[in-house]
Amino acid sequence: MDKPVEFQSKLKGKKLTSQTREVITNVIRFMELEARESRFTIDPKKVRDRVSAACGVSKRTLTRISAEKRKLEEMNSSFGTTNKKRKVTKRITGLDDFDVGVVRRIVNNFYLSEKCLPTLNMIKIRLENDLGFVGSKTSVRRILKNIGFRWKKTKTNKHILMESQDVVHKRFVYLKKLREFRAENRPIVYTDESYIDSAHVSGKGWFDDSLSGVAAQISKGERLIILHAGGEMGFIPNCLTMWKASKKTGDYHDNVNSDIYVRWLNEKLLPNLPPRSVVVIDNASYHNKQIDKCPTSNSTKADMQQWLNDRNIQFTVDMLKVQLYDLIKLHKPASIRYLIDDIIKAQGFDVLRLPPYHPELNTIELIWADVKNWVASHNVTFKFNDVERLTKFKFESMNVADWEKKCESVKRLEEYFFGNQAQLENTVESYVIKLGVESSDDEDFGSEDGSDDDDCSQNN
Repeated sequence: MDKPVEFQSKLKGKKLTSQTREVITNVIRFMELEARESRFTIDPKKVRDRVSAACGVSKRTLTRISAEKRKLEEMNSSFGTTNKKRKVTKRITGLDDFDVGVVRRIVNNFYLSEKCLPTLNMIKIRLENDLGFVGSKTSVRRILKNIGFRWKKTKTNKHILMESQDVVHKRFVYLKKLREFRAENRPIVYTDESYIDSAHVSGKGWFDDSLSGVAAQISKGERLIILHAGGEMGFIPNCLTMWKASKKTGDYHDNVNSDIYVRWLNEKLLPNLPPRSVVVIDNASYHNKQIDKCPTSNSTKADMQQWLNDRNIQFTVDMLKVQLYDLIKLHKPASIRYLIDDIIKAQGFDVLRLPPYHPELNTIELIWADVKNWVASHNVTFKFNDVERLTKFKFESMNVADWEKKCESVKRLEEYFFGNQAQLENTVESYVIKLGVESSDDEDFGSEDGSDDDDCSQNN
């Protein structure tokens, strides 16, 4: 039997015209009719697979086009013209650092207070009540994934929403170390980077791309990048650094790199820190530049050999990569060395990294919120120089009392996490035992969301 002819579709990645979409729906319906009338030995369940292969488009695209066709027929209409923009649902944005903490506590409180397994629908309702959330369950799923939650599948086909154990462990270690530093009366200094756009004005906490302020400009304008630090002692003096962003697109972190941050450390932060300070930083990539980084399994053979040579570790030239990598794992340091840590520790200070997905534990995030809100309420010109002036004025007007208030707020949150860790762990573990979670540590965050039943089942 001859091998079937294979072809490469030219439709992949292209916008489908109205005529193309119409033809695709015709092909789908024709093949479905053939399958129903049994003219050929076609499995009705395989019709979409055959149409996908024949037309060179994905099954997901077929489903979307079919749904669009049904709606158009209900309205006695047809596919629109090629240049006409089709209306799509906007993704929910605007999840600020305060909201991140609220979402996490909402999920945890289902276990701690209500003793039940949360579902996406239950979480969505609680977000609507507590935060005025206006998104869909899909948006809730995306938010939960972005802050470190995963669904664990059980043998009974139930799904338990759980934080990644790596995240839980790092949060516990961070809070424990922070307590030790505070017990030693060490000054805790929070650092971070942020930004303000020249067209920044007050807006909603939750919003989608279709909402905008009445007087706001469409363009975000030029972007002001900010670096600062502070703690219960107030802002670190002479530490504020601001500049105009060189890139107008992408994340604001694109305008900060390791060289810029190290220069700020050496010139602004470290010379002005109180003695014995502990510097709190997040997990931005430029904070984690490694010294003597070990090769990975994906490194080139030459890089592996060079690393071994530099350390006078014996190997033979005929060794395979897998053998070289075994040697590297055997001799690699027990802990990772970071450039920033070495710089800070060389000056007599310590470094403490925030746990992943926990911006709400960084006190300076609350300072950013105050500054941005104040600038937004006073921004009437949308000019970069005016926004820079307003930002500087607001920083200068904030005092030690402002910082103390924010620090106390974060301390209460720290106590919430630290004090509830044992109870939360035991409660979740009881569900694991009760429902019989499989031993596999595989985590799936697909379409599963537990039960859609709004009633909490008691853990008796």
